[in-house]
Amino acid sequence: MALGQNDDVTTADYDAMVIGAGHNGLVCAAYLAKAGLRTLLVEARASVGGTASSESFGGGTVNICNCDHITFRTTPVIEELGLADHGLRYIDIDPAQRNMTWAGGPAWTIFHDVEQTIDSLASTYPAEVDGYRRYLKAALPAARMVLDNANDPPSVMSIGKKVLARRGRGAATLLRWSRRSAADVMRSFFVDEAVRGPAMVIGPMVWGVSPELGGTGLGALSYAMRHVARLGRPVGGSGMVPE
Repeated sequence: MALGQNDDVTTADYDAMVIGAGHNGLVCAAYLAKAGLRTLLVEARASVGGTASSESFGGGTVNICNCDHITFRTTPVIEELGLADHGLRYIDIDPAQRNMTWAGGPAWTIFHDVEQTIDSLASTYPAEVDGYRRYLKAALPAARMVLDNANDPPSVMSIGKKVLARRGRGAATLLRWSRRSAADVMRSFFVDEAVRGPAMVIGPMVWGVSPELGGTGLGALSYAMRHVARLGRPVGGSGMVPE
């Protein structure tokens, strides 16, 4: 329901109210409405979408945030809300990422395939190959566990079952890294800033916090996520999700 400035709203008029019509607010409100609840969604801006919005700029369409849609596409939201029926289409992107530094130097590429990524790293930063393999040994099970648990209502029982099903693989990494900073985690595997830095840009810095801040360690999973799920871009920009 859309409201004007002078419209009076009371809590008695609705079963649920969602504040903020970013992509999370939209999804939440859609599920509440789908369940039969009278739902009011309130947004301060003139348009919805939040950080998933796209806007016109320089004769083209640009995303206001560099969102990879990796975790979103591993959830059942697209299917359950019938977003494809409303025109949402994705293009799979591979390679997922091309990395370089402001200071120059060779670029290296992250592919969905681990060995392709290792080959790219070996041709540009060969001294970091062993570190990348050690990183993936710790990070891949943790990333898979995150995605496994993201689709279920969180509870000690449901998480415990997932941990047991995976024989605990990834749980120790999640606990250890969650207490550290993302920068500290990456320094434990890599020496060159050209290999450490991009993980910070697509991790904690997207959240708006310093990668040196304690408790941001799970942001260091960003490379691993590109190997366990496929990166994609909506046709027409991120704004097609809220659209």
